[in-house]
Amino acid sequence: MEATISTGSPLYSGLSGTTFSSGGTSYGCITTPKTTHKQVKVAIFFVTRNKDYEIIDSSFDQEVWVCQKKGVSLEAATMKQIGYVIDPDVKIIREVSSLTI
Repeated sequence: MEATISTGSPLYSGLSGTTFSSGGTSYGCITTPKTTHKQVKVAIFFVTRNKDYEIIDSSFDQEVWVCQKKGVSLEAATMKQIGYVIDPDVKIIREVSSLTI
């Protein structure tokens, strides 16, 4: 009986993995694609700071879903999504929830 191992071969559309074949039976181990997308729901708040730069008051501004790519900060991804630069002295960005696709 001959056994073969194939790594990285396409098992299903868009997925790859390792296939082990022995005696006419194939066993597959599926790995997820290396490129994943993280969708993050962020909230943007206006803030008031004291002389020591501590936040003493805040109010809600807006909420938006952002696609965050690997290696990109949440702040940069948010500013790209909304189309303008946020001054951290006046507004802050906070993650509300996220999911990886």
